[in-house]
Amino acid sequence: MIPGFKAVSSGWEHTCALREDGAILCWGNDEHGQASPPEGETFELISSGYDHTCAIRENGVPVCWGSDEYSQSSPLEGETLSLISSGAEHTCGLRGDGTVVCWGGDEPGELSPPEDERFISVVSGHDVNCGLREDGKSICWGGMVELERWWVAAPEKFFTLIDISDASVCGIIDDGYQECWGLISDVISEE
Repeated sequence: MIPGFKAVSSGWEHTCALREDGAILCWGNDEHGQASPPEGETFELISSGYDHTCAIRENGVPVCWGSDEYSQSSPLEGETLSLISSGAEHTCGLRGDGTVVCWGGDEPGELSPPEDERFISVVSGHDVNCGLREDGKSICWGGMVELERWWVAAPEKFFTLIDISDASVCGIIDDGYQECWGLISDVISEE
């Protein structure tokens, strides 16, 4: 019997899927090795970036492959994570205490999560990241936040889920509706 998949993540020109048995299958552009996961290893979570992919082993240790031009495929040693999210040239992970650690390209500010915040999830986009706090508030940091003319800040609403694509973020409000923010040209909102 062929095992099914429990997660899928798409990067710029590649996609990786996590099988129920923990093995990873990738397809698409493999110019930088982003679609060539380590053989014989099993994982719990996966996230594809622009031209790199990261996953978390069962013991919480992050592993990345693909382009490492900006150290986006070089997780910090000694870290164990409960969640991982790959952006364009960086990656962020969520520690067990709710703090975020990021590595890779930092132009400007995507490697600098708020120090005093604790999150239940983190998502990474082109050069921006957003974290979701336990109380439902979303906080974003990174390059697009600095471009106030183009960036629409996270609304003062409370979310049950957030996700990011490139530089647009969408969240599900507790009443089931969605609200999006980010680059003005990409933003849609549905009430």
